[in-house]
Amino acid sequence: MNPPALNKMPEPKLSAPEPVFNNPKLLVCTWYVACRAKALKCGAVRSIELGSKRLVIFRSEDGLIHAMEARCPHMGANLAQGRVSDDNIECAFHHWQVGKKGASPPALGNGPSICKPVKYYPTAERWGLVFVFNGPEAYFDLPSVPGDLGDNRRVKLMTPKLIRSHPHVVLGNGLDSAHLGPLHGLDLIEPLQVKQGNPHWVEAKIAASVRSPFWSRLIGVRTCPLRARFRAIAGSFAFVEITEPFRLIVLFTGRPTRKGHCATQTVLFLQSRSPRYLTGCYALMFKLLRADHQILDQLDFHPGLTEQDAIFGKYLEMVNAMHTY
Repeated sequence: MNPPALNKMPEPKLSAPEPVFNNPKLLVCTWYVACRAKALKCGAVRSIELGSKRLVIFRSEDGLIHAMEARCPHMGANLAQGRVSDDNIECAFHHWQVGKKGASPPALGNGPSICKPVKYYPTAERWGLVFVFNGPEAYFDLPSVPGDLGDNRRVKLMTPKLIRSHPHVVLGNGLDSAHLGPLHGLDLIEPLQVKQGNPHWVEAKIAASVRSPFWSRLIGVRTCPLRARFRAIAGSFAFVEITEPFRLIVLFTGRPTRKGHCATQTVLFLQSRSPRYLTGCYALMFKLLRADHQILDQLDFHPGLTEQDAIFGKYLEMVNAMHTY
């Protein structure tokens, strides 16, 4: 009598790692803009969305900036409704002291924590902005401003905006050279120069002519090309350095919201206050950003990349290789 046949167990299938790029469920370990520095005076408390997380940002009386998860570990109250108490937040619900060392009830004051510590996040302050790093520690510094505008450099913060696309897509847009002609009326007159480096950046240099006589006159490129360097960094920054017909540096930042949209903050680094210079700068910004915003605001990003998208593909691969937290 033959023994009963045993069904062979199927080989377990290992699921492929979930892509990071354009994924609202995953948050890359990088720096994000939390708020403007002047909005965070000593004793002030702010709440921000960082993807699906809610963080509380506050400045203690010694001027230091703190960031931690906004959920009180006692009973889940929003710590942004509390007040600053030394280096802690006093929760509005039961007056527990919550901070880097943990959480304790009022009777213990700043005694030992009796709850699981909240997650704390590194912070930095630069260019009039407060930044928070998504991770227990920052493993790279805030990027430096490229180029040199001299001692008269002026920093101008633009009005924050919300774009209904993921920050990865918004901040990599400048690496999509194929859209420069159809959307912006720019014709490349030299081959693109592409670089890639650490920590986590991809850069493209372009030289282009402007088709429209009106815009070429307003921007100042009737007799010279538009030359620029675009560098996308770590999925949350992009620098544009204009080198001709004038010097201008623009920083674009993006923080993902709970819905996976992009909360943007743009920073201009201006070289001069002259009306002619400012006219050229703002005309170029309007010419490029207005059309991009209209497209990105209604984009359904599920790409079918081709050879002409190779530079954007490098950026996509770079973001996919980054750590998440």
